[in-house]
Amino acid sequence: MKNYLKIAAISIIVILLAGCASDFLETRLVENPEAEATIIISAIAGKGTPFKQKIADKLVEKLQGRFTVEVMNLKSVKDLENKKYDAIVVMDACEAWMHMNSRLKRALKKIPQEKVVLLVTADSKDFEWDYNGLDAITGATVDGSEGKIVERIMERIDGKFPVKNTD
Repeated sequence: MKNYLKIAAISIIVILLAGCASDFLETRLVENPEAEATIIISAIAGKGTPFKQKIADKLVEKLQGRFTVEVMNLKSVKDLENKKYDAIVVMDACEAWMHMNSRLKRALKKIPQEKVVLLVTADSKDFEWDYNGLDAITGATVDGSEGKIVERIMERIDGKFPVKNTD
């Protein structure tokens, strides 16, 4: 009987650890020697999901021709202290109508707002949120909607870095 309990306990721990491991984005740096700027794509640590990973992957694909792009998990603003970046996409999930998102709020107080593009995912497509005048892109976590969310993020990035005419 004791062996069964040990096996059950170990199985539960392995399952929990495997679930936690998927809560982070796959980190990477895509350098572009001709980049006009550096953009960080981040998720509040522990809030990375397969949905947010798809968004990060699609953003890297679209941005890497013009920018140096780094994908990272943001545990705290200290993670940004030694990084040079011109814009940052911060992704988080709505918790209790944003009352429980203290790590995000602390980060937004310290990151210059003109550099931030904020995405907050929720279960509802009708959810909207802004923070101290920073208008968040909001979207329901629905497979297949990543493309529309990426388009909205790209509009914000293009607004910060208009495409230059080469004529």
